[in-house]
Amino acid sequence: YRKGNAVNCTLVLSARSRGYMAVATNTDGGLEKRSLTISGHRTSIALEPQFWAVLERLALIEHTSVPKLIASIDRRREALCPDRSLASSIRVHCLLNAGK
Repeated sequence: YRKGNAVNCTLVLSARSRGYMAVATNTDGGLEKRSLTISGHRTSIALEPQFWAVLERLALIEHTSVPKLIASIDRRREALCPDRSLASSIRVHCLLNAGK
């Protein structure tokens, strides 16, 4: 749809086997927003598609789901740097582990 001068395209994908609902929103910033449950709480996280791809690959390597991987990142974030945003912590995790 068009909002002002920006064009947004939203696509909803069901990824129940991976434990989350993907709502891919292509905006000017290139972010993809996904809704998932982390430790029993529903939340939405917006990341660039490249970071979602790294998360998917890391979850596959670690034999876990993306929500469980994000939950472990969130637990470390809360213990080590609770003031950092979850999205920022996820990006750092992806950058540190992208070479796996």
